[in-house]
Amino acid sequence: PASSTNVLPGLAPRFIRPAPTSKPMFLYFAPYAPHLPATPEYRYAGRFRNLPPFRPADFNKVTASQPAWLKAMRPLRARGIKFVAKFRRKQYESLISVDTAVKNIVAALGATGRLHDTMIVYASDNGIEWGQHRFPAAIKRTPYDESIRSPLVIRYDPLTPRPTVDHHRVLNTDWAPSWATLAHVAHPNTEGLDFLPLLRPAHGHVPWRKGFLLESWDGSPPTPDPTYCGIRSQRFLYTEYRGGAQELYDLARDPGELHNLVDDPAYRRQLHHLHAVMLHDCRPPPPGFHPH
Repeated sequence: PASSTNVLPGLAPRFIRPAPTSKPMFLYFAPYAPHLPATPEYRYAGRFRNLPPFRPADFNKVTASQPAWLKAMRPLRARGIKFVAKFRRKQYESLISVDTAVKNIVAALGATGRLHDTMIVYASDNGIEWGQHRFPAAIKRTPYDESIRSPLVIRYDPLTPRPTVDHHRVLNTDWAPSWATLAHVAHPNTEGLDFLPLLRPAHGHVPWRKGFLLESWDGSPPTPDPTYCGIRSQRFLYTEYRGGAQELYDLARDPGELHNLVDDPAYRRQLHHLHAVMLHDCRPPPPGFHPH
């Protein structure tokens, strides 16, 4: 796996440079880094030895309002906390190779005159826990933001003349219809939305999703969190687990997802609404899960 991070960066420019500029080109570059074990190149080992500790509000923390399965998680002890720190440092060091690869790909696009009309999408398949909610490093299937949020950076010079940040919720399922639109080809029955309108400067109102479905099955492979379905909206996270436990978080006030609001009367309307949306979208539910 580590060799893919070293070998693919050399192959990508060799693919770009001879490609005919009169025809469309598609390059999918997927290095293994920074996946576990996140082994950096020898020359980068130790580069982040002085990385400060990572201590967000939810680090190694669970509150009384949270579900029983989560409260049953044992706190990380010194050995687990040390592993989180080491793994995070190695991830940073292994990503130096990815940064260099991206630089070389952009340079090859520039050298062949493609950079001005090529869309570059820099993304990831998932987020990851670094000790949050008592989860050890490399856990990534929880419904919490650390797992479900991932980077998405897009450069397309005709639509992105300057850096901007857009807060619409874009999903991996949006990539295909967006690229199809960019290529002027039909994409019938594809899931996802075309995100090109969101790239336009001062785009104004764009009809967009208000939330999206989350689901996980704890049998493939086994996970500490039970099977669940949930909804992540612009402001709230709602989840129902196998067995009936529920969670509701107001992310505007509680970005660490520590204060479960299921029993708070002030949030009863949001709870009922998101529960109904979950029941509608979670069809069919994961095996053995019967939301109610």
